[in-house]
Amino acid sequence: MWMGKIGNKSAAFIRHKHFHPGTYQNMEKVWLAEEKQKAEERRQKEMKEKREEELKTLEIKRQIREQEELKRMEMILEEKRNKYKVDRNFVSENQSGLILTGNTTSSASPTAKTTNTNKEEKKLVIRSQYTEDVFKNGHTTVFGSYYDRDNKSWGYKCCKLTDKDVRCPEAKPKYKRKNPDSETADRSSNKQAKKSTNQGSGLTDSLKLLKQMDALE
Repeated sequence: MWMGKIGNKSAAFIRHKHFHPGTYQNMEKVWLAEEKQKAEERRQKEMKEKREEELKTLEIKRQIREQEELKRMEMILEEKRNKYKVDRNFVSENQSGLILTGNTTSSASPTAKTTNTNKEEKKLVIRSQYTEDVFKNGHTTVFGSYYDRDNKSWGYKCCKLTDKDVRCPEAKPKYKRKNPDSETADRSSNKQAKKSTNQGSGLTDSLKLLKQMDALE
């Protein structure tokens, strides 16, 4: 009996020491630390939820901006198409860089169109900075207007030739070569004609002189 009493007394004695975990001060410190940890966990959780909401709002704003940008680009493209719309009825194959602006109707006559056009409905011609449709070696089309599928090479549409430096066989010669015999014959005939004209002029002069002398006598 007395041994149990000694044990209880010693436990009560040690419990009142500052290093024992069962003291009121130490238990209070443990409780405060646990409450602080719980508060930190709640704060971290709230911050995480807030960050997720901010990310969602940013994503929604980004999608809205992209949609607005796409709509704006579509409007700009539509305005450009309407502004620079080309009517194929008024553009021939040889014309290049021609852009028709304004409202053009095919039913109206050309004279009425010319009289009713204003500043907004004038034709705008955009010329390129390099020379186009340069026909060389007698060709009537440019090189690259014809494609030979068998040889897989480009050529001229007028003669169907794929060699770029070859003269067009359908081209008319600029200068006709004359026959040397015909040239000599032409020269001789010209000389004879000159001589005959000189002789005729000499006879007329002599006749005039004779008439003048007869008149003086």
